[in-house]
Amino acid sequence: MDFLELAQRRYSCRNYRPEPVPRQKIDYCLQATRLAPSSGNSQSWHFLVVDEAEKVEIVANCLTDVANGINQFAAQAAAFVLLLEGAENLTSRVGGLCKNYEFTQTNLGIAVAYLCLAATDCGLGSCILGWFNERKLKKTLSIPTTKRVRMVVALGYPLTQEIPSKERKPLEELVDYNCYFKPASARREKIRKK
Repeated sequence: MDFLELAQRRYSCRNYRPEPVPRQKIDYCLQATRLAPSSGNSQSWHFLVVDEAEKVEIVANCLTDVANGINQFAAQAAAFVLLLEGAENLTSRVGGLCKNYEFTQTNLGIAVAYLCLAATDCGLGSCILGWFNERKLKKTLSIPTTKRVRMVVALGYPLTQEIPSKERKPLEELVDYNCYFKPASARREKIRKK
């Protein structure tokens, strides 16, 4: 499949079949993820895979015991990948100080995109989760208190092969070429004329 088809097929899966994901598929996804670009090639991340059934259940509980039981679907996932913030190298730190910007957050965002696209490529569903009990995750999985868990990705086989429709803004509303100058009313007029 070409890249646009892959991007179209990837969605936040919230219904999984009750079957384990072979470690070989998880490793495939992580191989793609480690190839993601990062500022100053800092690779400021660490990935913690949870695929043993009893630990998967514990992690699912850490994802659902905040905000009135949000993420209930996580109990169906076969595995999780936790993205931990790692140390930046000198180039990335200096660049971040000069620009007043935390490049590690961007690096992790790129890495998680690679992870989810690789999961789609090998027939897995994925969902990026940002609401979780970080303290409980750290304690349960022996993560040092100095590390931050920034995202958790649920993985599993989708319950259905049907791809939900995606509602996205039209390209004309999101893109300008060479100069940003169009007020919103001009954009709407341009879209209406098409």
